[in-house]
Amino acid sequence: MFKAQNIAKIWQRLLPPAGWRGGLGWGLLLILLSAMPRYAHAQNTSDNPYLNSWHQYSVIPMGDAGNTYEWIIYDNEAEAINGTAPDGSDSYELTNALSWVKGRTILEGNAYIEILFDENVNIFSNGATLHLIYAEYSGGACLARRRFDINIIANTFYVTLPANDFTCNSMTGSIWDNAAGVLNIRDEITTVPFTVSMLKADNFTINSWEFTGSFTVTSGSVNNSIHSIMPFAATNGQTSPEGYDWEITGDETSFTLTVTVDDAEVFNTDDVTFEVQLIGDITSDYAVQLSIEQSSVKAYSGSSYIVETSDNGSGSYTQTRTLWGIPNTSVVYVSP
Repeated sequence: MFKAQNIAKIWQRLLPPAGWRGGLGWGLLLILLSAMPRYAHAQNTSDNPYLNSWHQYSVIPMGDAGNTYEWIIYDNEAEAINGTAPDGSDSYELTNALSWVKGRTILEGNAYIEILFDENVNIFSNGATLHLIYAEYSGGACLARRRFDINIIANTFYVTLPANDFTCNSMTGSIWDNAAGVLNIRDEITTVPFTVSMLKADNFTINSWEFTGSFTVTSGSVNNSIHSIMPFAATNGQTSPEGYDWEITGDETSFTLTVTVDDAEVFNTDDVTFEVQLIGDITSDYAVQLSIEQSSVKAYSGSSYIVETSDNGSGSYTQTRTLWGIPNTSVVYVSP
């Protein structure tokens, strides 16, 4: 297993001796900081990235931080070898102006770039083999080129919601004495549980996963609404079935739920169950809907560079739970 702390020792062996004045090629090595797997056959590394995941690539160090350089990605090996000029169709010069590129920069003499293997870019697809070229020019126009091959693999990460359903509200079975009066004019808090399940490959080890969602009352009495003062029951501090802590922040109009994971664990599914609180007429039927923004569903992995992976699901990202009201039973009368 490769450990990041060994980088310095490796460079002591790779770099030429002090005073050596050879060509740039000896002074350049393409290092994949997020492609240093700690686990055998780990998925979603920088040499085998998931579709719709971000990865960082770097040259540590550059031949000279003052040199001109460029990053180019090809889907044609011969063009990569020949250094064919990128045409924006089957090859691209990578700049921060592209929506799927960021972090193209030099820091402390090292060159970095981040790539999103966006399924909407024509050269990115499951099973595609790409060729990443780093080219650096000295002041005298001498050129060093480094190549790294990338094989995109299927993204296995996604979340799911249960099907829409019907159930009694949480006040069913409660006992009311006569002092409670007429039930349909009482404002009572009821709780509605929702479960979101996460699935992935067991060898895709992650640090956390999260999503952003919202709640709305979609039908029923106008007297029923999300409890604006306390929309969520006291669910923070609880754990998932796999034993991971999670936290929910925000309100019913927009909230984020984050699950923190031990990245040494191997598992392929987990879920969270949390409750939204409603207030209003407990004798009326009404429906409450959870909506998740698919673009907000993320998994995070890695250590020296945090890899961001987007949800690859294709199902529904909403669930509606219809709550049946309890009978509006009157008080108990006794004869005089």
